[in-house]
Amino acid sequence: RALVKLSEGYVAARGAAALPGPPGATGSDDDDDDDGGAPGAPGWSPLAGAPVASLHGVGAYASDAHALFCEGTLGVAPRDHALRWWYAWALERRESERRERRAARG
Repeated sequence: RALVKLSEGYVAARGAAALPGPPGATGSDDDDDDDGGAPGAPGWSPLAGAPVASLHGVGAYASDAHALFCEGTLGVAPRDHALRWWYAWALERRESERRERRAARG
């Protein structure tokens, strides 16, 4: 039942674009979708503007993990202890890379 509710929430958030088409079919209207770019592009999300937390069964961990790993958001610290550890590591790595670039420039 939880999977059905999650799926219904996903389809409601994405509309008909979330439903798979017939095998081998290609979506000719994908160019005018406001989905944040092509799949795999930075910041791309299949939810396109619908908050992940609004889906049934998605809690704080899943919402924070989606923001960190799918959207690449490092603006707000996550609530989960393991995600906070990864978040601190990611921030330190980003700062280290910035310092290295500045040093290389002179």
